[in-house]
Amino acid sequence: EAESKNDDLKSFQASKIIEQMFEYVKTHNLSKLEDLWSLMEKFFFSRLDATVLSTVRKMELSLKRYYVIYATSVGATDKVAEFFVYYSQQLSIDPEWKHWFVLPYLKNPEKDPTFETYFSKKWFESFSLSFHNFLKTILSEQIPRILNFNHERTVRRSLENEITKLRNELTYYKEQVETQQIQLNKFLRETNSSTR
Repeated sequence: EAESKNDDLKSFQASKIIEQMFEYVKTHNLSKLEDLWSLMEKFFFSRLDATVLSTVRKMELSLKRYYVIYATSVGATDKVAEFFVYYSQQLSIDPEWKHWFVLPYLKNPEKDPTFETYFSKKWFESFSLSFHNFLKTILSEQIPRILNFNHERTVRRSLENEITKLRNELTYYKEQVETQQIQLNKFLRETNSSTR
């Protein structure tokens, strides 16, 4: 399972990640959607400046709303209820979700003034494009850092090898000095004994 999670991020392409997320939405796979989002947070969003984190939260909010809207639009009210149970603690204290808890109980939510925008194709296209552009920007900034890690590791290993080599040379030269010192002392003793 961990291997398949890593496959979700394997290509580091915004379009493929979004495609996978939207597939999880369409198959009502909330746990995999949450897992993929958590991976994105772990590997990419956690490294962002605080100024960008508000955009991350907006994208997460819109993705969750898309999940609820999509499930509602295809009549999967059980999945909407499951969503609200799953996120109940988190969403109950978030003012952004205050009106959303009534959604499963509305007869025509797509006509309700609070929700009609979210049921429009225009909203989905706008969210999809914004999300894609955001991820593309984030990934283009993060991938060089990730690749740089490997470069830094290679440089570190090279430096460690150089240090080992220099230590070996130092040991060799110390032995040479000791040998020369022994020979010099021997020579001096011989010279002193022959002059007496």
